[in-house]
Amino acid sequence: MAWTLALALASLMTVIPGAPAAEMDRPIKAQVDVQSAFNDAKLSVADIDGDGQDEILAGNMNGHLYCFTAKGQVKWAFHAGASIRGGAACYDVDGDKKKEIFFGDMAGRVWGLNSSGGVLSQWGWPKQTPNTGGFVSVYCTPAIGDVNGDGAPDIVVGAYGHYVYAWSYSGGLLPGWPYDTKDTIWSSPALADIDRDGLKEIIIGGDCTGGSGWPYPSGGLLWVFNGDGSVQPGFPKCTPEVIWSSPACADIDNDGYYEIVVGTGHYYTAMGRLSSEGFRVYAWNHDGSDCAGFPVATLGCTMSSPAIGDIDGDGIKEIAIASYPVAGKGTDSIMLIKGNGQKMWEIAGLPGPNRASPALGDVNGDGNSEVIIGSGSEMFAWDARGNRVWHHPDTDKYPTMSGLDSMVITSPVVGDFDRDGRIEVALGTGGESGGGSFYVFDCGPKKSGATGDLLWPQFRKNAEHTGNIPTGNEPPPPPPPPPPANFHEYILLMNPGSVAANATVELMNEKGEKKSVRMKVAASSRATAMINRSMSGCGVSARVISDAPVIAERAMYFNFQNKWKGGTDSAGATAPSKTWYLAEGYTADNFDEYVLVQNPQKNTVTVNMAFMREKNTPVYASFSVQPESRFTLNVKDVPGLMGASVSTMVNATGDVICERSMYFDYNGFVGGHNAMGVTAPQLNWYLAEGYTAQSYDTYVLVQNPGTKPANVTATMLRKDGFTREMSFAIPAQSRKTIIVDEVPGFEAAEVSTQITSNVGVIAERAMYFNADGRTGGHDAAGVSEPAKTWYLAEGFTGGSFDEYVLIMNPGDAAAVVKTTFMPAKGSPTSRMDALKPHSRFTIHVDEQPGLDNAEVSTCVEVQGAGQVIAERAMYFVYNGVWSDGHDAAGVKEASKEWYFAEGYTGM
Repeated sequence: MAWTLALALASLMTVIPGAPAAEMDRPIKAQVDVQSAFNDAKLSVADIDGDGQDEILAGNMNGHLYCFTAKGQVKWAFHAGASIRGGAACYDVDGDKKKEIFFGDMAGRVWGLNSSGGVLSQWGWPKQTPNTGGFVSVYCTPAIGDVNGDGAPDIVVGAYGHYVYAWSYSGGLLPGWPYDTKDTIWSSPALADIDRDGLKEIIIGGDCTGGSGWPYPSGGLLWVFNGDGSVQPGFPKCTPEVIWSSPACADIDNDGYYEIVVGTGHYYTAMGRLSSEGFRVYAWNHDGSDCAGFPVATLGCTMSSPAIGDIDGDGIKEIAIASYPVAGKGTDSIMLIKGNGQKMWEIAGLPGPNRASPALGDVNGDGNSEVIIGSGSEMFAWDARGNRVWHHPDTDKYPTMSGLDSMVITSPVVGDFDRDGRIEVALGTGGESGGGSFYVFDCGPKKSGATGDLLWPQFRKNAEHTGNIPTGNEPPPPPPPPPPANFHEYILLMNPGSVAANATVELMNEKGEKKSVRMKVAASSRATAMINRSMSGCGVSARVISDAPVIAERAMYFNFQNKWKGGTDSAGATAPSKTWYLAEGYTADNFDEYVLVQNPQKNTVTVNMAFMREKNTPVYASFSVQPESRFTLNVKDVPGLMGASVSTMVNATGDVICERSMYFDYNGFVGGHNAMGVTAPQLNWYLAEGYTAQSYDTYVLVQNPGTKPANVTATMLRKDGFTREMSFAIPAQSRKTIIVDEVPGFEAAEVSTQITSNVGVIAERAMYFNADGRTGGHDAAGVSEPAKTWYLAEGFTGGSFDEYVLIMNPGDAAAVVKTTFMPAKGSPTSRMDALKPHSRFTIHVDEQPGLDNAEVSTCVEVQGAGQVIAERAMYFVYNGVWSDGHDAAGVKEASKEWYFAEGYTGM
């Protein structure tokens, strides 16, 4: 009833828009002439340094981001090297009680600063966005919020170069980002939980040129993204004109859900349709359906972002938005709209250009918010009835008074900045060129007890620039996140089939606790689950069960004991076994080795381990592993195994899964590597990867678990087909290390290795490297035979990740290979390559068309005769801070069941 009555009263109001009602000017409290324009700047206000008073941040055409006090003093100024036309978002991202600052410049960089104006270079800021067809600027203002549910703030921004980005505050690109929108982004993102799933979605406008192969018509697009870079169902929404306005999210119809409100601009291919299609304000429901009463016609183009709040106190929110003329059509105006699309008032003929966004705040001390905006060289404010309550200069009272020193195209901020009990308004002046100043107006005492006096006090409402008003019906907040994990674990599933796969990941930790994660993997695609979200702060093993055959890998990234930083990866095992072998192992002071055992059985299992030392006798130990849990052994804890090169044999009384992880400082290369055990010795082993040039060291480790000596031949293959054999004997129950860099002809080579033996042995390969500044190491067990088909579930090419697929042809004839890349988003793509006999071949996945920033799985298939071996190696700086590399051999067949012994999500 309140809704209907309020709208009825609104429709009966007699309003004389713009009439002075108790109008008065406000004195200028401060003016700082910086002799350069604040053009299109969006001011931000926040107490960034914890001193109890707000600072105001303003970007300038001279390339400086200024930090002003409420009294107009310059606390600091940071020079970005290019003009700044957006705003700065502020938030305490790292919990140090001081706010960090993120903004873009017109050279396409996104900057991160601390509260003193210092660059956050330790997190990899600034970031350079791409130049796409000459478009490279960041006009957009970033938004800050946790969009992927990991408990850490993220930085979201759009760029002229056709991409929307989402970074962790610590600098790493989030999985699934950036998103290619195929056209420029002027709009700034809003963050709001549109679908009530407990995670914020990203809402942003963009241009759309249409064209062949693009599913949307020319005009504009309103995008809603999930935190993983996927598009929310029901979106994007298409508009006849571009969306340069920045969307705002609020419950404008009191249905308990967010609605999305945004204006539209002018599009160079649609000039004849401006007044009929371009001068509009749109509103959509959370599911993408049109809101009743929208779109609403405006008197001009809207670059302005809506400001939303219940300024008349009737319990229903209003929308304030400005417009300006373009191509000789329209006029500079401002309007107030009810949530059903009814105009409350509209004021035309302002000096303009009205490209800025209004703020909602109390400038006359009545405790209610007014609509505040600058236009021309003047300042204005109107109350809920459209009565003008502030005009600077007050030429009615002082006809000779001059206005501000230049036009106002900045979005103002309003608040009690210095906590003196008085409301201030701050703004900047300046056109496309020439001078400009920063102004602070004193708007008088703040009304005691007022709650509606600062409804939308700055561009995007708050310092984080999230552009939303909570509905009050969001789902209960998730439990407080655990302390930031030093281990991040992911399960990667690849579905090579033609139908979707429904999988369950069963997790079990060292306490026997269990949880399940459900995953759906589209046909010819891949999916990722972050295990920290489901089972945090513990050692965890996993079992994957799927209704269709898939391939599973597990990747981990870590800062272990604040000492070892890097990442590991391994394919899973398709079945448990009583016996496992691990060829690699080393326990020197700067190496830590762990053996991980998963017991999926419902009864306790005894595990007997034999540690086979190089040039020494074996050491034995036994352990018990509780039902449906995992067990971790630090090999250094076993007497006799300090400082040893060691292989491991595991014999259990029941079927288990066994892996080995190692963390190290290898001659200054800090990292970790991991390998799944193998269940039986073999006479042949193949290792596709290997590199000995530059700062790469490669080792092949051969374990002889038997009771007889092994006569072994290692054959090294280069990419040009050159081979070399070396033979040696390995004593019973011992191991041998081959330093590949010392093999003649392979001192600086891409190399694959074949191991043959007269008795069963096990072979692994370990590598340590400095890959263009990414130091670390990786390891993989060999495969016992070549095959026609290989699957690699993991793969990522975004940010600082470089992915390589390594293919070995051990045969006597050339092999033609088809490599198919299956991204998480988009369609599969393939390439064909011919491999020489007895050679290896390398594909840099980042260089494949459309895969320069993708989560991707890979299938390698031989066409015609021949068989090959495939591996995948990746080099990275995870989240901008943890550098390393990891590697995994391919698997030959998909399976409905996979097991992982290793996994950790704690400190």
